[in-house]
Amino acid sequence: QLASAQLARLGFGGGVAAEAVKRFQEAYGVEPTGVLGPTTLDMLEKATHSSITLDQFLAIGPNLSPEDAQAWLPYLNASFIAGDVTTRSRQEMYLAQLAHETDGFNTLEEYASGHAYEGYAPLGNTQSGDGARFKGRGGIQLTCRANYAAASERLGVDLVNNPELAKDPRYAFLISADFWKQNGLNQRADRGDFEGTTDVINYY
Repeated sequence: QLASAQLARLGFGGGVAAEAVKRFQEAYGVEPTGVLGPTTLDMLEKATHSSITLDQFLAIGPNLSPEDAQAWLPYLNASFIAGDVTTRSRQEMYLAQLAHETDGFNTLEEYASGHAYEGYAPLGNTQSGDGARFKGRGGIQLTCRANYAAASERLGVDLVNNPELAKDPRYAFLISADFWKQNGLNQRADRGDFEGTTDVINYY
């Protein structure tokens, strides 16, 4: 019963059906057996303590549709663990930055065409169409071929040949967690350095 309530809070639905358990395991990097073994139960406990609820998510993103909120919540919660965003100060900073990057959690892909990045060789856009192909996507927007390639290598997902996967919530929030850790933003959040965190994300 406790495991069922925890899975529901995390966004994986009520009950402990094998499919819900497997989805949780896949999102949190646990062997996807569909069985609530000790490793899964330990991760479930850790994840629950570092999660937000659906109602909290809707309050943070008041223009977010309930359908998107339900679909995105499991992967947003999983990104807290992936990025070690596990204290209140870190989560507040992380969520504030993601809310800005996603236009209040309205989109996981930038509205612009990406043409502005066309031919930007310093970040790997050397092939025709790279600007649009590698436009900003993710919880924290990933842009340009070189950044897609680096994230692909770290996350084990082929974002170069499948760039639109970066706007799939299964990967969009892993991208934001990866960026967060790679750039030491938890340490800035611990210091309450909002301006510095914003500067890193915007490459100032």
